[in-house]
Amino acid sequence: MAYYKLYRKEPQGKAVHGTLYLCQPGRRNETLLVKAAETLENTDYLIPALIYKVVVTMSPRFGKLLPLLRNVPNRTGIRIHGGVKPEHSKGCILCTRKKEYKNVVERLLYEQKQNEDIYIEIIQPGHEADEQKNIVSLNYADYEKVPTQTIRSIAA
Repeated sequence: MAYYKLYRKEPQGKAVHGTLYLCQPGRRNETLLVKAAETLENTDYLIPALIYKVVVTMSPRFGKLLPLLRNVPNRTGIRIHGGVKPEHSKGCILCTRKKEYKNVVERLLYEQKQNEDIYIEIIQPGHEADEQKNIVSLNYADYEKVPTQTIRSIAA
């Protein structure tokens, strides 16, 4: 299973910035959060802060493979794609840096090809608890060397 967490920050006008992390097992049964991308969402179209299954499918709008969040309440077609302005999103999660976006899509596609279940948890500001202490700063490509393992306690 692959598990991601998106920590939203406080809204600034129409923009909600955030940081997307990949959850990786650490020492002593800790979970390390490895930064994957900076994100942006539109406050007018925010989706609920829940856990969503993610699949990579062909986007009819963009004509390429993009991550799709499944079972978003009262919404369809919510994806992760590139963009730098809140107006670029009608509920989608935007990756604001092209290289990070490309790495996220490649990683998700790889995990899907490995028959991994992929989940993303969206977390509102103030609900971070003690998890921030386990955040590590690594280059996104650094954890390619770490095999993805099941983190059952997170999804429970």
